[in-house]
Amino acid sequence: MKNGPSNSSIIPHSQFVLAGLRRRIESAIEQRDWALIPEIDSALMSALSKASDCPERNLPALIREVDTVVAVYRRLMNACDAELGIMVSPS
Repeated sequence: MKNGPSNSSIIPHSQFVLAGLRRRIESAIEQRDWALIPEIDSALMSALSKASDCPERNLPALIREVDTVVAVYRRLMNACDAELGIMVSPS
């Protein structure tokens, strides 16, 4: 018998919270709501930690979400650089 969750397609609540906060920070970046981003950032990092530590985590889905979060932070850095007028080299 296999250890762990019986259905790997089940996404635990902690990962839904993580995805929701990621969407909130994406929206704040798009709207250039710089004052809101630190608050969401703190909650997002906490949610990432909880989702990573969750014994019921869906690892493939979590890895995809972490990749998406990294891409969002890359866009945040580019948006900050653009606000400051810094040239951003493509990566």
